[in-house]
Amino acid sequence: MTQDDEPRWLKLGEAFERLKVMGITDQTVRAWGDAGRHGLVIQRVGSHRVFREDTVDEVVRRFHAGELQDD
Repeated sequence: MTQDDEPRWLKLGEAFERLKVMGITDQTVRAWGDAGRHGLVIQRVGSHRVFREDTVDEVVRRFHAGELQDD
């Protein structure tokens, strides 16, 4: 696997910057990540969460397309 094939990970603040267009708080971003809601993929790095960039971008895309349902 090349470096280009590996996913990019975002810190909570970076993920929140992209997701705040949805009118949600950083606590909601954390809760969604912890619960795996809306397809967000996270990893724990020590006590910190990192969010896989492509899953964050997909949630934003689905929100703008009107496809995001509160599940």
